[in-house]
Amino acid sequence: MIGLLDTPVEIIQEIVVCLPADSLLDLFAICHLLNYLSTSAQTALLEHHGIRDPTRCTFDLDNYTTGAPLRADALCTLTAGLHIKHMKFLQCNLTICGYNGQWMWLPSEHLLRLQRLIQRLTWIDEVILTFNMETETDLDDADLKSGIDILQNLLNTIITKSCKTLRIINSGSFF
Repeated sequence: MIGLLDTPVEIIQEIVVCLPADSLLDLFAICHLLNYLSTSAQTALLEHHGIRDPTRCTFDLDNYTTGAPLRADALCTLTAGLHIKHMKFLQCNLTICGYNGQWMWLPSEHLLRLQRLIQRLTWIDEVILTFNMETETDLDDADLKSGIDILQNLLNTIITKSCKTLRIINSGSFF
């Protein structure tokens, strides 16, 4: 019986290029070989999000993707790239519009995803986190504590990666 990985590399690469972005993210996680073979498709996906150099990137995260099926945003694509081990510059602009107390506090999911990316890195030189909260709703104590814990864990992770510069912009809107 012949398996997918018995197929010539050129054919697998042609198939990978035709996959939708969300399916491509699933492919990255299957095995190192498919992750490696899908590098050209990953590069195209990053360029779609305006990232030409995955070691120096700026991207936006917003709550429009929270609760929706996984979209192939820039953070998912960067996290899926097993070959990215060092970053010189990372800027994440977090925009939250509204709050729904029934679910996890909206920035939590994105901050946890960002932490997973940084955990995979060997080192990172500079990180900039920008918060833009466009909501008038007050957080309850549980959400506030959860948000503080998640942010503290993220910052600790950044520091352990030998980060030389960490800037937090508009942090007052975080709470």
